[in-house]
Amino acid sequence: EYSFIFKRSSTLYGRRSCKIISTVCSMFTSHYLFNWNKHFKDPLIYPPSFDARVVLYPTVRDVRNYFNWRQADCHINNLYNTCFWELVQKGNLSNSEAEKRLNGTFSLIRMKSSFLSLE
Repeated sequence: EYSFIFKRSSTLYGRRSCKIISTVCSMFTSHYLFNWNKHFKDPLIYPPSFDARVVLYPTVRDVRNYFNWRQADCHINNLYNTCFWELVQKGNLSNSEAEKRLNGTFSLIRMKSSFLSLE
């Protein structure tokens, strides 16, 4: 996940949200593809796709809270995906079995070390 913030005083594309979304997402995707080989040795197998949204918040505090929430949510999603694939690849569970195993877990942080220690 990538997030971008524009100053309140920005006049980019007349502050038209649809134009900002389409241009930023398009530029980001093209740069991502263009620079792939600079960072990874394996070639891309499938083309990436990204979604985009514009969110307007009235205060700097609201923006900070939004970014804090996105960072926490991204971390939780990363932990879930890491645990899921460890259960599938090292725990020999099917995708549905791994999903069932993780279903209803309230603290992936506490579970992470036990899942990652599967042999």
